[in-house]
Amino acid sequence: MHDEGPQADEFPIKIPEGIYDAVCYRTETAVSFGGGTKIYVKFRIYGGEYNGTELFMVCNYPKGKVRPQLKYYVQWMMAKGRRPYKNESLSPRIFRNRMFKVMVRDAKPKFPDGKLKPDFFRYSIVDTIIEAQT
Repeated sequence: MHDEGPQADEFPIKIPEGIYDAVCYRTETAVSFGGGTKIYVKFRIYGGEYNGTELFMVCNYPKGKVRPQLKYYVQWMMAKGRRPYKNESLSPRIFRNRMFKVMVRDAKPKFPDGKLKPDFFRYSIVDTIIEAQT
């Protein structure tokens, strides 16, 4: 038997940066490579040339009280359309099965020394929610 080596997994997709309509179909909490806990908000582009393309937004998982400066706090407010009440739970369920206008940008991975990897390593991510559509 001829050993052809390991097979590549699918690399994350890259689409043009810009504003898209997208539906959140799932949220996950997971430990990242660096050891921190992250919330992954997963979207499907709705309409246009990239209809059905799946992208994600990642936020640090807050511990304890959530500060208004944190990305998750801001994104939760954009999804909810208001500020949270004092001691309100900021559940990621607020994102699920809802349509949003989102800003998509390129992720620009770096080598451990901080230098940017070549352009072919770039892929698309949802950077921010611009507004809730539903």
